[in-house]
Amino acid sequence: SDEKAMIGSNGQVVLLSAKDRSGPPKVLNCEPLNTHFKSRRDCKIGLLGGDFALYEFRMSFGDITWMISKRYSEFDSLDNVLNSKYGLPPVGLPPKQWFGLRDPQLIKTRHDGFNLYLNDCIKRPVLVLSPELQQFCETP
Repeated sequence: SDEKAMIGSNGQVVLLSAKDRSGPPKVLNCEPLNTHFKSRRDCKIGLLGGDFALYEFRMSFGDITWMISKRYSEFDSLDNVLNSKYGLPPVGLPPKQWFGLRDPQLIKTRHDGFNLYLNDCIKRPVLVLSPELQQFCETP
């Protein structure tokens, strides 16, 4: 047969045909898109503000493309898990900030920082194959 087997990130056996293996190797890519603000509905007390930013990214693997939207807190949680479980700290996250979250320069700086972070993660084999990063990236 012309199929080759490999082990997937969750331990499953994946069969690859010659067609799957032809052409340039498929690589996970990430690029920043937009930033949107959403209302914080789960917060009963208005002390922490009413909005939060969602940072959007276009992810691709070969010719499959999808979008993800993440909050700062989701990046922070991922960073904590990756550091504690794998001990390979990627490029640092942009600093936390409580005020000025709608400042266009801060938004751009954060979005660029998150993009650097994700691209650093996906170029490290141990991290790109981790279920934590694959779940975060909503890998199909």
